[in-house]
Amino acid sequence: MKYDPQVAQIAPILQGAQNILVALPTEVTVDRLAAGLALYLSLKSSGKNVSIVSDGIITAGHAALFGVGEIKNQVTGTGSGDYTITLGGVVAPDGKVPTLQNLNWAPSGPTK
Repeated sequence: MKYDPQVAQIAPILQGAQNILVALPTEVTVDRLAAGLALYLSLKSSGKNVSIVSDGIITAGHAALFGVGEIKNQVTGTGSGDYTITLGGVVAPDGKVPTLQNLNWAPSGPTK
């Protein structure tokens, strides 16, 4: 299938991970929420410590989705760990990054 190589790469990473963040896009749709929640609930049922976040607006129309109340609008830190960030669809075939304007990240402890 189309995504078999990606699934093969992520399977061993997920097996070894204990803390997982599912980040949903700002432009939330029912399909995107349902897919993200399905992943969140699946990982949670397998014993992982999982958080799900989105900066998007969850509307009353999304209330029927199981687990929608678990979606937060901020990432809460656990104090330490490694982050794997994958940005899909932002790198052109020639290796340039036309869509990504700026990505700033600085490791820091939890804010108080």
